Amino acid sequence: MASKQASPIGLTTGNAALKPEKADSWNIGAVFTPRFVPGFTMSVDYFRIDLKDAIDTITAQEIVNRCDEGRLDYCAAITEDPTRTIPATGGLPKVPYWIIRNQPFNFAKKLVRGIDFDAAYRLPVGGESAITLKGTATRYIENVSDTGIPGVTPVNTVGANGGQFSTPTWIFRGSLNYETPRFSGTVTGRGVSAGKYLANAIECASNCPASTLQFPTYDNNRVSGLFYVDTRLTDDFNTGSDLFPQKEQTSYVVVNGRVGIRGKDERWALEFWAQNLFNEKYAQVAFNSPFQQGGSTTPPYAAGFTAMPFADPQFPGGRQMFSQFLAEPRTYGITGRIKF
Repeated sequence: MASKQASPIGLTTGNAALKPEKADSWNIGAVFTPRFVPGFTMSVDYFRIDLKDAIDTITAQEIVNRCDEGRLDYCAAITEDPTRTIPATGGLPKVPYWIIRNQPFNFAKKLVRGIDFDAAYRLPVGGESAITLKGTATRYIENVSDTGIPGVTPVNTVGANGGQFSTPTWIFRGSLNYETPRFSGTVTGRGVSAGKYLANAIECASNCPASTLQFPTYDNNRVSGLFYVDTRLTDDFNTGSDLFPQKEQTSYVVVNGRVGIRGKDERWALEFWAQNLFNEKYAQVAFNSPFQQGGSTTPPYAAGFTAMPFADPQFPGGRQMFSQFLAEPRTYGITGRIKF
C-alpha cells in the first residue's frame, strides 16, 4: 500500500487456513475419604493448561502492522476492491479502496493454572431419606494470554472481575439437599470473590503515570464480589381441577441462579442469570382433551371397532385423553446496568 491516500474498510470473515489449536494439559490431585467420617469425600486437583496456536481475532490496524513487518499470512487478509478503487485520472493519483478482513489467526498463547476443590457429605436420615451438603471452588493462580503483538505486555487476568475475559480469584458454589422417595429440596449458593475492574489498570489518586490503552489509570479499580442464593421446593400436587390421578405432578425442584459483579457505588453491574437451571420438566396445568369415540368396553364393540377402544383401567368405561401446559424451560442471559 504505497499510495499516500487510501480508503480502507474492515470486513469480518472466517479463515480457511486456520490450524488446529494445540494444548498441553496435565493435572495432579488427591481424593480423601476418611473411614472415621462415613459419607464424606473431598478432592483437590491442581491443573495447568498451556495452549499454543490459539485462535483469536485482532484489530484491522494490527493486521496492517503485521503485514508491514513482512508477515505474508496477514498481508493475504488485505486486498484491493477494484470496483470501488478510484483510478488515476487527470494527473491525480489512484486512490485504492482496501478491504481488511478481520479474520481469526493462529497467533495467541495462553497459560491457565489453578486448583479445584470439591467436597461432599451425605448423611442418611432414616429409611431412604438423606441430607447432602456439597461445595465446589476454584482458585485461579494464573491466566495469561500472549498475543505476540510487539509492544503488548502479557497480563495475568486473575483477580480481575470487570470483563468477558476476566478471571475472579475465587469461584465457589455450595448446596444443601434434602431428599426422600417423594420429595426433594435444594438450596444453592454461588459467588465470586472481590477483585479489580481491569487486570492491567493502574489505581492511583495522585502522581499518576500517563494513561495508555494498555495500562489505563483509574482512581478506583476495585470490584466487589457477589453471592447469590436461590431455591424452590415442590411436593406432589394435582394440576387438574377435577383431581384425576392422571393429572398428578410428582415433586420437583427448580433452581434459579444469578451471579455478577458491581462497580464502585453500584454505578454499574454485570450479572449472569439462569431460570430453571437444570431444565426441569413439569406440568403447570393438565386438562381433558376432546373425548375419543366411545363405545362398549365388552363385545360387541362400537361400530368400526374390532377391539375395545382406549379405556383407562382406573376409570372403567371411561375413554379420556389429557393434555398439559408445560412450565417454562431453561432460560439464561446476561444483564448489564449503568447508573447515570
